[in-house]
Amino acid sequence: MRWDRDLDLDPPFTVLDRRYVAAPKWLRRFYQAQWLTLPLALFFTSFSAQKDGVLHLLGVFRRRRGPARRRRLDLALLLLHFALWLALPALIWGPGPAILAYLLRMLATSYLIFCTFAPAHFPVDAVALSNEFRTHDFVERQVWTTLNFSTGPIGRFLCAGVEFQIEHHLFPNLSHTMYPRISGLVRKFCEQRGCPYRTLPWARGVWLSLKAFYTLKVVHDELPPRQLLHEVSRDEPSRVVRETPVLESTVGGGVS
Repeated sequence: MRWDRDLDLDPPFTVLDRRYVAAPKWLRRFYQAQWLTLPLALFFTSFSAQKDGVLHLLGVFRRRRGPARRRRLDLALLLLHFALWLALPALIWGPGPAILAYLLRMLATSYLIFCTFAPAHFPVDAVALSNEFRTHDFVERQVWTTLNFSTGPIGRFLCAGVEFQIEHHLFPNLSHTMYPRISGLVRKFCEQRGCPYRTLPWARGVWLSLKAFYTLKVVHDELPPRQLLHEVSRDEPSRVVRETPVLESTVGGGVS
């Protein structure tokens, strides 16, 4: 299935109905209760992102990709991170308090990562498309499977532009500071082409993201019918694609 690597929790979690159906019995049992363990499991999100970053940097050095100056700068910043957040506090307060403070920082970062990336990918409005989806239209694929979410001044500061995930998916190499400035043009372009451009309130996006781990999302082999599309406003609930009633009644319990 097509899935965004910004926040990939599979394995061990899934929000996709086909992965639930194809899973062995013992794993389906876990999926039925995954929503109970998710809040604790999210703690490891920042560690996973950190691991991916370190592995990527090692791969860049091994393959000598990009300018050598940039590689050395990335390595220097990574070492500086551990020096400032672990080594220096350990010298001042001791290893125990330093490690505890670092873990608390990583915990807060993990939940912030979930709250800034999940609303764009996990709600049922972000249509899940299977690998059999054969459209060659890059724009349609991105705007159907991605959502924006609206925030206030503090949220805009914390998200640093990633609340404009549609723009991020369409222009991944563009600086995130430019996304608010081009969002009007992107919306107009989508309207002219008859493509969806949807924005959820941030709090609702987070709630629907958590709910997806209980209800799961239907995986589509093609785009849903246009009549199912509903423009999501800041104040209206989202109802683009209905959640499957079978999974609504089973994932929370009862499937053997």
